Amino acid sequence: MGFYECTPAEMADIIKSEIKRCENEDKSRAVFAWYTAYLTGLAVNCPRSFPDSPVRAFPFIDGVTSEERSKREMRMFMQRHNAKLRGRDT
Repeated sequence: MGFYECTPAEMADIIKSEIKRCENEDKSRAVFAWYTAYLTGLAVNCPRSFPDSPVRAFPFIDGVTSEERSKREMRMFMQRHNAKLRGRDT
């Protein structure tokens, strides 16, 4: 649909949609800037608390649900725990 074929109501909708899209981009950039500053400060002032991977800092990256992530972490914990116990028995 060309610009001249739009009705005034359609043009208003297009403009509102673009404004909303720009606002969402601005919010995303602001959150990104805040996390960048936060992680930079954390890395400098408290390196032990700095996440060891991007997925730890931003769990939504890997696309795994929190339940799946919890199960995976619990499985890893059990494996380490059982390995320590096996080391004591021998």
